[in-house]
Amino acid sequence: MDTTEPTETPDAPTATTLPAMKLLLTPAEAAMALSISRSLLYQLLMHKRIFSVKVGGARRIPLTAIHEYVDAPCQLEKVG
Repeated sequence: MDTTEPTETPDAPTATTLPAMKLLLTPAEAAMALSISRSLLYQLLMHKRIFSVKVGGARRIPLTAIHEYVDAPCQLEKVG
């Protein structure tokens, strides 16, 4: 009987590794915060359901955009 805990990759964000006051999230962090896949997050970004900004060459999602998406009344509409 194996009682060891599963290991996580050190680069993968987890709920416990996200700083409490982080204002801009990476796509991986935003997807994790919403409990969706990164590909679904990119679809939401492409269809302008979630606002994002470019910082240099990197895409970032403001924490406020995550809250606005969750609070939106039509959030359950099909994407695509």
